[in-house]
Parts: sequence; structure tokens; C-alpha cells
Amino acid sequence: MIKAFLYSIASYQIENGKRTILEQAISTSFKADPDLVKIVLKYTELKQLSAGGSSLLSTILLSDTLIDTDPLHVVPVLPVISDTATLKDHYSSIRLLNKLLPLISSFKLSLEEIKWYFKNNKNLGWFEWDSIPYKSGGSPADFDKYMAFIAMLDLAKQFPPVINPADAEDPISF
Repeated sequence: MIKAFLYSIASYQIENGKRTILEQAISTSFKADPDLVKIVLKYTELKQLSAGGSSLLSTILLSDTLIDTDPLHVVPVLPVISDTATLKDHYSSIRLLNKLLPLISSFKLSLEEIKWYFKNNKNLGWFEWDSIPYKSGGSPADFDKYMAFIAMLDLAKQFPPVINPADAEDPISF
């Protein structure tokens, strides 16, 4: 029982460490805000996934595919991420991040707003950031949804939340 308990704690720490290293690497490589990277990895999906399974970027990039488990290697041998059959989803994830992070940053929204849009845009039928094309031959994003989303953001900036007379600390918003 103690072995199982310690194993589960160690597994949690390893996964947490892998996630932290991934977030730092992406933040440094793409010169993006670390908190934005956390949100993007949590909610972004590959819409044009090639190989089945989970399409969340964090699941794809944290898979053990890139880990060298050969004990004979003194220095780990890492595979090259390319558009090969084995690492196609990893390659697509990096390409999507290359286009997605600058797009989201261009809207100049708060992290709370970005998180809200990631959670709710699909259910509301609005433009989804992770639906943008990231490879040639991919399906194009819906321009009408994009323009409607831009118009909605413009309205949200024109009409900021109003002060709640019942609770001044919690403004009323749409």
C-alpha cells in the first residue's frame, strides 16, 4: 500500500514537472506570456487531427513519444519533430502554436477573457481560435464567424461592465 501511495505521488510530480518544462519551453520559444501558454495548452485542440486519440495540445505534447527510455544511452537521443507519420501530431501542434499565440496576443485581451472565450466560443457558435489553418491543404477558418467575433469584441470594448449597485466589487457584465 505504501509503495502504491509513493508511486502515485511520484507519478503526479513527474507529470507536473513535464508540464512545467513544456510551458516554459513554449513560452521561451514563442516569446509568449507564460500564463497565456498555460491557457492555450489547456483548451486548444488540433481540429485536423491525423491519428485518432485525444486532440488536446497538452496531451499530444506531453505524451511519452519523445522520451528516450533506452538505458544504454548516456545522453538521451531525442527524435527530430517533423512531418513524419510517428510525430505528425507533435509537428502539427507546434505549427498551430506558431500561428495561434500571435493571433491571440493581437486581440489584447485579459487572460480571464481569453480563458472565457476558449471555454465558450464553440458552444456559442463563435469563431474558435484553434480552428485557424496551420498547414497547407487544411480547412480554412470561417471568415464570417471571424468578422462577427471581431464585431462582438468591439462592442464589448465600447460597453465595459457597469458597476453593480448591490456589490461594487463585482461589476455587471454580459
